Amino acid sequence: MPLTDTAIRNAKPGEKTIKLFDERGLYLEVSPAGGKWWRLKYRFDGKEKRLSWRAPRLHRTPVWPTPCANPTGAFTTAPRTCPSGAR
Repeated sequence: MPLTDTAIRNAKPGEKTIKLFDERGLYLEVSPAGGKWWRLKYRFDGKEKRLSWRAPRLHRTPVWPTPCANPTGAFTTAPRTCPSGAR
């Protein structure tokens, strides 16, 4: 079963390392110190391997600007205002 956004955000550290599994070897590991790491288990030449990368911190502001259509039909990446005034 796929891992949901809500489950990831609500994952809190415990006394031991917590593993929240997704599918095909992907899981989120939450350490007792509160760090979150994405991990991927796979096999190569019959040996189990593991890739890992740190989960990015979540911010309240959007990372990507939202596109909006202007009168010409082209898109712009203005973060707050659009040439057409539309939101």
